[in-house]
Amino acid sequence: MKVGNNDAISIVTLFIGNLQYWVPRYQRRYIWDETNWKTLWRDIERLLRFEEKNRLHFTGSIVTRLDETESALEKREIIDGQQRLTTFQIIFCVIRDIAVSPAYKDSGIKSKIQSIIELPEYDANKEKARIEQITDNGVQNEFSPCRLVPKGHDRDTLQSLLIEGKTSDQHSGISRAYDYFKGMITGYLKQEGSSLENLLDVLSGNFHIIPIELELEDEPEKIFESVNDTGRALDEFDYLWNHLFLRTRKMGERKSNELYDLHWKQFEEELFWDSVERREMFFRTFLIAKHGPECFEKTNKAIKAFDLYREYSNTLEDDSNYVKTCTDEPCLDQVEYEFRQLSRYADSYQKLHDLSQVSEDSEGFRKFGSRMQFDNLNLQNLDSFILFLTHEAELIDGDLFDVFEILESYIVRRMLCAKRSEDIYREINAFFSQSIKTPKFKVSDLANALYGTWPDSEQVKRALGQAGSKDDNLILYILYRIELYKREPKNFQLGFNSLQGPEPIVDRLFLSDDYHAADSIGNLMPLTSRSEDGLRASPFDKEKKMHLEDLAKDLVLTTEICAKENWTTAEITSRESDLFLHFEQIWKSIEEFTGNA
Repeated sequence: MKVGNNDAISIVTLFIGNLQYWVPRYQRRYIWDETNWKTLWRDIERLLRFEEKNRLHFTGSIVTRLDETESALEKREIIDGQQRLTTFQIIFCVIRDIAVSPAYKDSGIKSKIQSIIELPEYDANKEKARIEQITDNGVQNEFSPCRLVPKGHDRDTLQSLLIEGKTSDQHSGISRAYDYFKGMITGYLKQEGSSLENLLDVLSGNFHIIPIELELEDEPEKIFESVNDTGRALDEFDYLWNHLFLRTRKMGERKSNELYDLHWKQFEEELFWDSVERREMFFRTFLIAKHGPECFEKTNKAIKAFDLYREYSNTLEDDSNYVKTCTDEPCLDQVEYEFRQLSRYADSYQKLHDLSQVSEDSEGFRKFGSRMQFDNLNLQNLDSFILFLTHEAELIDGDLFDVFEILESYIVRRMLCAKRSEDIYREINAFFSQSIKTPKFKVSDLANALYGTWPDSEQVKRALGQAGSKDDNLILYILYRIELYKREPKNFQLGFNSLQGPEPIVDRLFLSDDYHAADSIGNLMPLTSRSEDGLRASPFDKEKKMHLEDLAKDLVLTTEICAKENWTTAEITSRESDLFLHFEQIWKSIEEFTGNA
């Protein structure tokens, strides 16, 4: 590794001549946000002041590696620094677009900036002509006239901004950065003595960076990890990303692109990318499914997900599933197998968390992920257990459905009757840990393992009689599922999120001071909208009218309770018994699963 001969150079110097920078696959997307933008803008403002005008501002380093592929350009792969370089390119675009707007008379700024963000026309045409004549591993090389070329999700967004002055994705970080700096620069231009020329001079002359070039023998992975330790922290999933795509380099650009499109692209889509927590949670879920619920608790110190993954990757040649894959089909390169595993697990994970509405699958039964729709379930490792059953135990659809039925019946009954949720997942985790070590998973083993702690019908009935004192979200879910049960068999269009929450989730119509039936499930109903006034203090006929007209007019349970003129204690008790029977049909007793009914 060597540092540039002249040490720190200006940002603009990076974007001259026939230089072009490429962001490789193993790099994360553009992730800077308003916190980073504010810091940079404060530095720009300070340098715009007269007393700071001649001061140089050091903005860190950029680590690159020369692409030795024959080219009309000097192409460099960015190992570190893409966030800073992308941000400066976005700022140059803002200045260019303001300069050519009707509100500002362009004084040659556009042509200055165009050479910073696009290649010289001669070099661009020469490179384009060369690419039209050659292929890389059977796939045509990519051409871009831009100085900075991301790969993957950000490429089209940044390229359309640099070339056309507009973005293809209005919600991307790149688009938001453009809007932020456009607002800041527009505000700056309203100040006395301000100009785009001064701003461009400061950016061109005051901001300096140290270029670092990797030698051929340097290992990009180690450099990437070490330089990012001092910048914006990489999360564990970023390390995974880097680890996998660096290993595809030996496979060529064609194979790397294929693996990205087939197996990795989904990780840049909405479910995973918009939430660091969601990506990290999936990563942990995947590893627990592979190694069991204790894999993060093997020592007294915290275990990092990426370290556990690297351990998994290093021992993969002894993994029975990998060995079987190489036996049953043309043997996959190990990194390709890892991509495929992550992709398949992610598909299943996404289905588990697709809670838009209850739906039917090809087998005609409701998907597990669409049923367990209450946020405070908080059962540790349940997702991992399901992924283990799906991919490691390789259960067929019928057996998997039986497992879902057992799990949901057990969980709902236990949450209704147990005092502590910790007890619920303790039993499931214990069975999960044992299953990891068992050669063949049997559905009957799960039911038998949970037999001793499964609440019986009498316990459930007592709990439903005290439903008003239970967790509102759990009771709402129970009423929601009974609501669906009472509808037409295939009419599952009522989404869980369309019911009201968090207060009031369920409403009570019977409020007698001298009888506990006010807490009975027979006296509860779900709502789909809120009451604007204090309904609970209103006469029953007024409450009934409001429910039927505004609060829950499409719900069977509410329509039934509002169909009567009034309710007596005996009628509420009778309704409680009816709902209990529905409960037993949906969340079955243990005897239904052990063959002892």
